[in-house]
Amino acid sequence: MEKPFSLSIVIPTIVRGEILNNTVDTAVKVLRKFDFPWEIIVVNDSTKREVSFPHKEVEVVKNPEKGTGSARNTGARKAKYEYLLFLDDDILITPESIEFLPEFFNNNPISSVSTNWRYPDDLIKEIEKTPLGRFKIKYKYNCYEGWVPNLSWNKKGIIEIDEFASFFWAIKRDIFWKLGGFLNLPVMADVEFSEKLKENNIKMFLNTDIFVFHNERDRQNIYHWYNRLMQGARDGRILYEKTSLDRFFVPEYSLGKKLILKLLSSNRKLFLWMLDNWINIKILDKVFFRLAEIMTALAVYE
Repeated sequence: MEKPFSLSIVIPTIVRGEILNNTVDTAVKVLRKFDFPWEIIVVNDSTKREVSFPHKEVEVVKNPEKGTGSARNTGARKAKYEYLLFLDDDILITPESIEFLPEFFNNNPISSVSTNWRYPDDLIKEIEKTPLGRFKIKYKYNCYEGWVPNLSWNKKGIIEIDEFASFFWAIKRDIFWKLGGFLNLPVMADVEFSEKLKENNIKMFLNTDIFVFHNERDRQNIYHWYNRLMQGARDGRILYEKTSLDRFFVPEYSLGKKLILKLLSSNRKLFLWMLDNWINIKILDKVFFRLAEIMTALAVYE
């Protein structure tokens, strides 16, 4: 006899306003279609803004400015159901993304699973109008594939992976706590926890056929993009110091590259302002794309 499925959704957030409201409202609307027990725990990591929701199934927990990993752990401690689903505050779930979970965990209880993601269609149309948006579309940063290009994207259905991302990530609550929860890093906590899962022979899966929508329409400027690159590079350095894994190694630079990056670093504000105010003519996109690639190298260097 199958054990009844139950789900606690944990959403860490910090000052996302209408984006968060859309995430929670969409989640409630979708989950009310299912008859298993569920709850949503929103963890407010901000001291600047209170959040509240009219839905009886949604609880708000305060975690003032303690960090993303800490916020996820705080939500997981409040959770009362058997399975945890960690959800970013700008992810719009779909009925399909929830529907497959009970059967998946019935067949794979000692494992974890994610779905695929992409930008909503209306957001893609919107960012097509800007150089940064066209850069994201060209290099597939508007979908999960662009961020992890080395996965077997030609395979369909549920595939095994070496590293998960917690934009939408489900795992049995007991397993999560047995491994000690998340390290308190803004971006790379998923990478660190993936290593724990591998060390304990707990498999990670990705359902490539099922999508959720990444609704980051409030983060479509060069400054958000650069800060995201900076966070990832900073977390990578912390993980290298913690694990000594080669893939987190801080790169060494030739004298010429170092001088160029040092010059760009000393004029970073001007460089970013130039990209933010780039002339919006498609014929100049190749130049913008090249400068955006250099900006990536600058973020790692800084």
